[in-house]
Amino acid sequence: MRRGIIAGVIVVVLAVGLFIWLRSRGSESTDDAQVDGRITQIAARVGGTVIKVSVDNNQAVPAGAVLVQIDPRDYQIALDRARAELADAEATAAAARTGVPIAQIETNAGVTTSA
Repeated sequence: MRRGIIAGVIVVVLAVGLFIWLRSRGSESTDDAQVDGRITQIAARVGGTVIKVSVDNNQAVPAGAVLVQIDPRDYQIALDRARAELADAEATAAAARTGVPIAQIETNAGVTTSA
């Protein structure tokens, strides 16, 4: 009977130890609250308001993947403004090329003076 109790206690201790070991796998533990990690700097080619983030924190992504979407409205407004300025400049240039013939007319007044 005594051997059965000791064997049961050993089995329970091993089961609890195995459970704790399985639950703690894959987690970091530290005494000084420091964890080493990799930090990768990223930069956008253009600035703007981010409207959608396509990745999660610490997610591995391949090179060239879209990470965020930037609101295109500011750039569309700038494009429309540039097109309007181009059309205005083209109209001004076309108006400047339109030649109005200028005729030079000289008239002699038939006025004579006496001295």
